[in-house]
Amino acid sequence: MTQDPKRRPDAVPEAPTADAAPLDDDFLSPEHVLANMPHIPEPAPEAPADSTPGPAAENAAHPADLPPSEDLVELPSTWEVEELPEIPAEALTPPPAWSAPQPPAEAVSPPTPSAAAPPETPPTEAAPPDAPATPPSAPQEKPAAPPADTPPAPPEAPPAPSSAPEPTATSTDAPLAQIPVAPAPATEVVLDCSAGRMLLARGEITLLDEKDGLERFRLWVADTRDTLGPGAVRVDAPPKYAPLLARRLLARGGELDDTTTLLPLSRKRLGPNHTLLGFHLMTSAETARLGHLHAKSRHGLLLHDASSLLLGILRGERGTVAGFLQFPGSITALVVRQGHVLWGRRQMLAEDHGPAWASAVRALQADITFAGKENGFEVDQTLWVAGLTPTRDLPLEDARALPVCALRTETGTRYSALPLAHVHHGASLTSPTERLAAALRPWEPLAWAMVLLLGLFLTAGGLWLHSTAADLAQQAERLAARKAELLRDLAQVQQETAFSAEHAALAQGVHATAQAVLQAEAAPPVAALWNELARLKPESCRLLTLEMRYEPWSVQLQLTGGIELPMTQAQAVFDAFQRDLAAADYTVAAADLHFDMDGNAFTMTLHRNFGK
Repeated sequence: MTQDPKRRPDAVPEAPTADAAPLDDDFLSPEHVLANMPHIPEPAPEAPADSTPGPAAENAAHPADLPPSEDLVELPSTWEVEELPEIPAEALTPPPAWSAPQPPAEAVSPPTPSAAAPPETPPTEAAPPDAPATPPSAPQEKPAAPPADTPPAPPEAPPAPSSAPEPTATSTDAPLAQIPVAPAPATEVVLDCSAGRMLLARGEITLLDEKDGLERFRLWVADTRDTLGPGAVRVDAPPKYAPLLARRLLARGGELDDTTTLLPLSRKRLGPNHTLLGFHLMTSAETARLGHLHAKSRHGLLLHDASSLLLGILRGERGTVAGFLQFPGSITALVVRQGHVLWGRRQMLAEDHGPAWASAVRALQADITFAGKENGFEVDQTLWVAGLTPTRDLPLEDARALPVCALRTETGTRYSALPLAHVHHGASLTSPTERLAAALRPWEPLAWAMVLLLGLFLTAGGLWLHSTAADLAQQAERLAARKAELLRDLAQVQQETAFSAEHAALAQGVHATAQAVLQAEAAPPVAALWNELARLKPESCRLLTLEMRYEPWSVQLQLTGGIELPMTQAQAVFDAFQRDLAAADYTVAAADLHFDMDGNAFTMTLHRNFGK
């Protein structure tokens, strides 16, 4: 059988092509189901050289080719015995190590002579005393003849005390592990799945009509039959243009058409022009329906499909994680590393519990193992998330399950791990604004408490300021009254000590006379000023006139004279005369030197302060 890449959204190394081979029908055959039954372990690593693989072995080598379609819903849970002769004997022959398991040492009792089995009889079959000896090859074909979900036929005789117990590690009738139960959370979530629209809140499930569930902001999870499933593909393009090229490649391979929408989940850069794109396929009708729901909601919705919700759960895990999310009628599987999708698939289920359901889940886990060998990844841990299940059964022994809460319904109890407290909403179908609103919703009570405290603080501050303002107003009134009283006292004092107009004029006259006497006493005499000027003038300079005018606490001098020297020397003598006057505390207000034929004449205005 050839591997079919046409229905392989999880095929990471190569995108689907248009010339892919048609889907092989062997994946829906009894051989494939029996090959993936959990009671048959994997074959030994080294097979005999002359052995030829049969159809079951060929299907087991390509478990990833099982398409996530609704055809699996029609699979029967059991197979009739008359179909078994069509299966080749090579596919039903288990390895020798499985056909004869060794019992534990403490479980072996001493054999009795009456019940001792012949050496060639396998320890797993209790032979009666009168049973004939069988060849060694007969016990190898007999355990694989009944189907996985058919209980073994009772032996003809009671088993001997020395016969070994049958292996139950891989039997589908063995009890499954139970998922732990946690208290129901206070938050709510609306689940829109193939079983209907229901509200999961306060420990019970409420069925909703088409118009219900939009009265306030809620987490909305959609998983209907129009959801095709996730996948991953490598494209030769930068992350910005990876969805466009992936859409073209998937359309060329027949995975995408005009009625299908591709929603990017993650983008991982593998090189300058190489990107690993994790995507999710959904019909355009389902996309339009969800968009209509979002438009009808006044308060907004945080929309998730099964793939985006599972990716948000696995983003918080370390290493390479395989996650399973089960909803009524479907199961979604993703392999995520550091928030990037490496592999994905959505598979429809005929039932949500029971042996056939456990076998389907284990077959899907085998597909992940095979895909890891093809694409170069190895799963470090497995996470099981029960979206809505009728039981707490855990079909995978090596998986870690998120705790579930019991939900009451009219038909019985259901179990769900939703809503989850820690989910990364980066892959949500809604806008970034509503994602931010969803992230801030846990802080909403604290925000309202802070607003309330702020309101109380402002109210108390306003009351305090009002009382303080009243006190300040009273204090201002008291100060105003005190000021008026002081002004009245000052007016009375001024009235008592004020001079009359006649007394004021006399006092002013006396003051002016006293000032004049003081100035006259302090003013230098005219003779002293003349002698000082005569001493300061140069020998070649003669003074012709001197005018003196006494001012308050200063005297103004007006000098005229001439310099009996040539023109070139007269200017130097005149400048030296000004410097000498300035050194003697005279201020030269103006100085002019005139040259003519009759001689050199000058005029000078001086000021000198005295007294004070």
